[in-house]
Amino acid sequence: MQRLEECSGATGASLVGLLMIVVVLGGLAALAVVGVSSLGGDANTLAVVSGTTIARTGATAATGSNAPVDRPGRGVACVASADAARAAAAVFYVSAGAYPTTWTDLTTGSEPSLRLPPGVKIDTANTAQLDGYQWKLVMAADGRSAPTFTCRVTS
Repeated sequence: MQRLEECSGATGASLVGLLMIVVVLGGLAALAVVGVSSLGGDANTLAVVSGTTIARTGATAATGSNAPVDRPGRGVACVASADAARAAAAVFYVSAGAYPTTWTDLTTGSEPSLRLPPGVKIDTANTAQLDGYQWKLVMAADGRSAPTFTCRVTS
């Protein structure tokens, strides 16, 4: 009986405590696996998440379709620019009362809604198109509804 009393006063980790640690670590490991596996996705996956269409140059891709992309890295820059443009279009709508129809609408004025990063420029022949390094971002807009954006990867 004396030996039983000595054991009950022992300190250390209980079985329940160890079980809780294992469950928490298992959950963290599952989150890490999901996060790392999403890094290996291609640009089409990014396009589905962001709602931006990505197509090869020369391919016809309607908004919502996802044509394959040769090199996903180029598509990522285009999708990021499209996301910024989508936010800038919302800002433009709030300030002007209409949606933009060209990139010039977003990038000019005393307080432009969008500032283009270095190396990205508005196509002079088509003001609804941005030209980046090996990608083009085309805005389709009528001024009455939010514009849609299509990324075209070039070589």
